[in-house]
Formats: sequence, structure tokens, C-alpha cells
Amino acid sequence: MSGNDQLRAILARHCASLPDEVETAAATFAEAVLRRDSYNALTCKVIEIVHKINGSSGSLGFGPLSTAARDFEDALIESRAAETEPDEKQIRSLYGLLEEMKVVAGRTVPEDSTLYQLDIAQLKGTHQT
Repeated sequence: MSGNDQLRAILARHCASLPDEVETAAATFAEAVLRRDSYNALTCKVIEIVHKINGSSGSLGFGPLSTAARDFEDALIESRAAETEPDEKQIRSLYGLLEEMKVVAGRTVPEDSTLYQLDIAQLKGTHQT
């Protein structure tokens, strides 16, 4: 298997794992909203999941997905930092960001990565002395 094939396999595995990761984040966030007494603890779990989606997507060249995840992550962090429980408007806003991330993740395919067309053989050749 060539380096390009290996890279594309990594991109494909990332895309294949997205539905489960996003669904876990969504379910945990819904539970956080329902169980206000556990909002901060459950939201912390959501932040961990979304942070992973953000970082791995960014590293693998999926910019729009990384941005959508980062926007949701940042809003979650901000909601946890507030001294009071989020109100309905804030919850709707968070759900909107979650939905945006879900849509982008659902449309993400390996070919969307900026790394997909990368020719690793050429890249190796440029680093040889």
C-alpha cells in the first residue's frame, strides 16, 4: 500500500467515525440540557468529544468541519464559564451550532480533505538532501 493509499485510508476512517462521535456529542448535550443539575459535568464531556473532532479534523485537512466543531466547542466553554445556567436563548444557540456541526460532518467525505490529493512521493522528494 502506497503512502497516498495509507493517507486516504486514514481520511476514510476519520469520516467513517464522525457519525458516532457527533451522535455521542449530541446525545450527551441533550442529556446536559435535560439534567440541569449535571449540566457542567456533562457539558465537559461534550467539550472533550467536540475538541477531538475539531483537532483531528483540522489536522487532517477538513477545515470547514474543524471550524464548525470549534465554534460549538467555544460556545460550550463560554456557557460553562457563566455563573448562571444557560437560558433558553443560549440553549437554542448551542443547539444551532451543534446542528451546523452535524450537517457539516454528515457531508464530509475523504475527498474534502486538503490532504486528499497530496502526493506523498513528491513531498518526500522535496525533503531529501
